[in-house]
Amino acid sequence: MAQQIAADDVEFNPKIIAAAWEAFDNGIPAVAAAALVNELPNGITVSANDGDETDRDVVFRDAEVLVEEKAMGVCPRHIAEDHAPAFIDLNRPDGYVLAADAGQVFEEYACPQA
Repeated sequence: MAQQIAADDVEFNPKIIAAAWEAFDNGIPAVAAAALVNELPNGITVSANDGDETDRDVVFRDAEVLVEEKAMGVCPRHIAEDHAPAFIDLNRPDGYVLAADAGQVFEEYACPQA
């Protein structure tokens, strides 16, 4: 079962991240990827401006971090509970939550140079 994370326990605004993710129709937006990377306890800090959206994923070349599209998403609560390691309740009328999977963030990724 997925771990529910309180919205107050993350550094980003989950409702803004969810809105950005839903507005982007070709994969995870760099702003969502950056928010997830910056939550990891690894000391890596990235900004959305550092991310290249490519192949429905986001690559932070300088930090050598790849964020797969599946690392974050907005979905019904029961799907997040069954399939995601963690989720944040957005208190939305439709019951959708922000699901997150830190296992889909790959550090020391060999980023090809553009």
